[in-house]
Amino acid sequence: MVVRQFKRWASRSAFTIAAAVGAVALIGVIGYAIYDVVSSSRESDQQAKKAALDAQLADFALATRDKDGSSLLENPDEFSRIQRTLGFVSLKRSFYSYFLNRGNAKQFDVEKVIFDWPRPCVVTFRNVATAGPGAPVLEACFAVVPGDTSGRYLYFAIRFPTPSIRRHVSGTPIAEADYVTLKFSGPRQTAFVLTYETPKLALERYPSFISRYDGTHEISAFYANRVDRSLKQINAQAFERPSDANGRNSVTLVGRIDAALIDGQAVDAASWPSAWVKSLGIGVDVYQWDEAAGKSIKRYDIEPERQGTALMSIEQAYLLSVPSRAKLEIRDDPAAGSVLRWSSDQLSNLPQVDGSASPPRDREGQAAWLTRMIDRQTKIVRASRPIELVGSRNTYEVVLTSGPPPLPDFALRTMLWFFVALILSAVLLALGFFALLRLRKVTAVTYGLIVNRAPHGWSAPPRHGHGEMAALSRVLDVLVRRNVTRSAARDRHIQLQQMQVALERELLKQRKAILDALGHEIRSPLHSLLTQTKDNPEMRSRLERMRRAVEGLYNATSVETGLLSGMAQTRPVDLAKFLNEFLSNLNEARTDYVYFGVAQGVFAEVDDIALETVLDHLFNNALAFRYAGTLVQVRLGLVDNYVQIDVFNQGPLIEEDRLESIFSFGVSSRASSTNQGQGLFVAKWQLLAMKASIHAENRTDGVAMVIRFPKAIAAA
Repeated sequence: MVVRQFKRWASRSAFTIAAAVGAVALIGVIGYAIYDVVSSSRESDQQAKKAALDAQLADFALATRDKDGSSLLENPDEFSRIQRTLGFVSLKRSFYSYFLNRGNAKQFDVEKVIFDWPRPCVVTFRNVATAGPGAPVLEACFAVVPGDTSGRYLYFAIRFPTPSIRRHVSGTPIAEADYVTLKFSGPRQTAFVLTYETPKLALERYPSFISRYDGTHEISAFYANRVDRSLKQINAQAFERPSDANGRNSVTLVGRIDAALIDGQAVDAASWPSAWVKSLGIGVDVYQWDEAAGKSIKRYDIEPERQGTALMSIEQAYLLSVPSRAKLEIRDDPAAGSVLRWSSDQLSNLPQVDGSASPPRDREGQAAWLTRMIDRQTKIVRASRPIELVGSRNTYEVVLTSGPPPLPDFALRTMLWFFVALILSAVLLALGFFALLRLRKVTAVTYGLIVNRAPHGWSAPPRHGHGEMAALSRVLDVLVRRNVTRSAARDRHIQLQQMQVALERELLKQRKAILDALGHEIRSPLHSLLTQTKDNPEMRSRLERMRRAVEGLYNATSVETGLLSGMAQTRPVDLAKFLNEFLSNLNEARTDYVYFGVAQGVFAEVDDIALETVLDHLFNNALAFRYAGTLVQVRLGLVDNYVQIDVFNQGPLIEEDRLESIFSFGVSSRASSTNQGQGLFVAKWQLLAMKASIHAENRTDGVAMVIRFPKAIAAA
C-alpha cells in the first residue's frame, strides 16, 4: 500500500523530483571540487611542515645533550627554566674530586687541571657593581646525588674571575684575605665561611717545591658566627688559572658538605634528597682583598632569592632549536600513561602554536572570513620523537605541535570561485523551492474550492504581473472570491439553525415551568394522603409509587433544563493549583482526603465553578462507599494528550455491567429510598459541557472515578 502511494506521488511530482535531484547533484559536485582542492593543497603543505618539525625536533634533542653525554631530560623539572635561583638540584653522578692528592702530588701541575662540571646544573650571575655586557660572571652549581653510594653529601662548585687569591694565614683575621660565604635560607638560617690556605699535602711532602702549588688552594670552612674552629664536615679545594684573552684569572672551588651538618635528619631520612634540603635557598658572597682599602671588599653579593641565568636549560634549547615556535611537550614514560613534564606553554610572550600569532594575510581583496574558515578546518601538524637516556631506563617522548599551514594563493583563489558558484546554485535551488511552495499552495486552494471549503491563508495576487504564477494567481483569486460568497450564504443558513435551537430551548423552559407547577400541585396532596393512610398498607404502597414517579419526573426535568440552559465558561486553569486549594479548604473541616501530584503547572480548559460542583458530587459518592477509616485519594497526572484526575476510594467493587449505567439519572446503589442517583448524572453532564469525559474503573481494592480533560496552554 505504501509503495503504491509513493509511486503515485512520484509520478505526479516527476519534474519537481528531477529538478531537485539535479540541483543537489550540482551543489555536491561543486562542494567536492572545493574539498578536493583544499585537501590536496593542505596535504602537500602538511608534509612539508612535518619534515621541518622533524628537523627541529632532532636539533632540540641535540641541544639538550651535554658534552659528557648527559641530558637535560634527566631532570626536566629543575633544568627547564632559564632564570632560576640557586638550590640543590638532583644529578645522576657526583662531580666532586680532589685536584691535588697523594697520588698526583709529585707530578701535579695546576695548568694541567681539567674540571668539567655538568653544565645544566650551572647558574650564572653578573657582578652588580660592574653590570654590563663585559661584566665579570660568577658560575655556581649546587647538587645532590639521590643514589650516592659514598654517603649523603651536598656538592658545590663555584667559579668566578679574580685578580689573584690572597690566602688566609692562621692566626690572622679572615677579613685580611680572600674568602667566600655560603648562605643557606630555609627552616633554619645557616652560613659558612670558606677561606683559601696553602695545601697541607704540599707543605708536608714537598716544602722545597711549594711554588709549584701556588695556583692550588686548600679550603678551610668555618661557621660565619664562629671562625675560631674549622669544620671537618666541609671538604673542598680550589685552583686558579687564566681563563680569557684579557688574562684575567679565575678561581674554581669544588667541595662537598656532609648533609648532617645542615639537616640533622638527613642520615635517617627515608629518601634522599630530603624535603628539608630541597627547600633550602642558597646565597653566595665573594670577598676579595683590596690593597688600596687594606681590607677584603665584597665583589659578589648573591642573595638566596636572586635569580641567575642557567648555562643550559630546556627553555634555551627550545628557543635556539625551534625557530617556528611550535608547541613543544615533554612526556615521561609513554608506556605508563605519558605524564606531561614540560610544555612550551609555560613560556610567556610566545605563541602556543606556530602560525597562530602570524599577521593576517592580505589576499588582494579575497574574503578574509573564507581564509579563516579554511585555516580552522586545516589539521594540526604533529611530530614526536622518543629519547632514551644513557644509563637509565627512563624514556621520554618529545612532541612538537604546529598550527595548520596556510593554503597557497592559487588554491584560495580557486576555492573562492568555486564557493561563489556554490552560493549561486544554492540561491537558484531556493528560488525553485519557493516556486514549488507557491504551486503547492495554489493546488491546495484549488482543491478546497472543489470540495466547497473556504481557503485559509490565501492572499490577493498582484494586480499587475506578467509571470505565469501571477496570471495563475489572478485566476485563482476569482475562484476564491466566488467560494467566499458561497461560504457566506452557508454561514447565514447556520445562523438560522442556531436561532431555531434557541427557540426550542425557550419552549423547553416553558415546559419545565408547567411541570414544576403541576408537580407542586400534586406533591402536596400526595403527602397528605400518605400521612392519612398509615394504617392502610395497600393504599399507602400505591400512593408511594405515585410519589416516586412524580418526584422522578420533577427531578428529571429540573436537571435536564439546568444542564441545557447553562453554557460552560471554560478558560485555561492550573488544575494542580486548583486541586491543592480545593482540598486545602475541605481539609480545614475534615481530613478524609489526600492529594498525589505536582503543586502547579498542569493546565486544562475548565469551568472552575462547574468543576467544583463535579468534585463535590464525586467526593460525596467516594465518602459514601469507602471503607471506614480510609482516605479518599485524589491523583493528578498526564496520560497521552490528556490531563487525568482520579478520585479513588477503597471500598466494594462495582459490577462490570453497571460501570456505565451508574452515571444515568435515577440509578443509585445507596440504601436510602430518597436517593435518585442525581450526583453522578449531573457530574457527567457538567463535564460533557466542558468537553471532558468521566468513567468508573474497578481497581485492586476499590473504585476510581477517572476524569480526562484535553491539555491546554498556560494563560498569558
